[in-house]
Amino acid sequence: MNTLARNFSHTFRRFLTASVLNIIGLAIAFASFFVIMTQVDYDLNFNKGYKDYQNIYRTEIYYSNDIGWQTWMSRPLCELIGSSSPHIQTVSI
Repeated sequence: MNTLARNFSHTFRRFLTASVLNIIGLAIAFASFFVIMTQVDYDLNFNKGYKDYQNIYRTEIYYSNDIGWQTWMSRPLCELIGSSSPHIQTVSI
């Protein structure tokens, strides 16, 4: 074990720039992995705290080319969408 530490110390001192760049690269890789896995976990577990989460849907409406897709809409439109089908159980704004 002592030989391993001595060898690492010698290599680190001899190739200082390369060693520092390797350590910085490894730190960036770990940070990137953590951020990506946090996002994946959030995406996979979104809405799973609700009962019957498989039946939750989000309605979007396309207004125009300037505005694009919007997730918000007026209450009368939401109520109209909710009452338009007997398969829709509840509507929330």
